[in-house]
Amino acid sequence: MIAGARIGFDPALPWSVMVALGVIAVIALGVYIWRGGGAPVTRGRA
Repeated sequence: MIAGARIGFDPALPWSVMVALGVIAVIALGVYIWRGGGAPVTRGRA
């Protein structure tokens, strides 16, 4: 076995922070899809 192949995933951020960022990303994606896409700045100019 290659040395280092058994090294696990050791994130720089705590798992709770990574999960919180994932939840924020899913919520942001949901809002983006619900609004029909497009950036708010460009939607205001149209």
